[in-house]
Amino acid sequence: MDLALLREVLRVEPYDGEYGTLTLRWKTVAANISSCFEMDIPHHSARDHYESMLETFKSSDRAQRLWGTGNEEAILEKTVPA
Repeated sequence: MDLALLREVLRVEPYDGEYGTLTLRWKTVAANISSCFEMDIPHHSARDHYESMLETFKSSDRAQRLWGTGNEEAILEKTVPA
């Protein structure tokens, strides 16, 4: 279901619409996902789950970047001359 949600968000692009269409776009995402899985998924649940997955990815991605290059101080020391 997560993959279907991500694909639908990419297709509908809820954050790319005109002012005032955000809720309508999330309702479209939820309706399309609901029809695929034959269950009722509220638009706010779809949005919250997407944002939760995004935050999880961002935190793990940041951790992987720090793990691969050293701690945050070392990165700042390399990029910002003292």
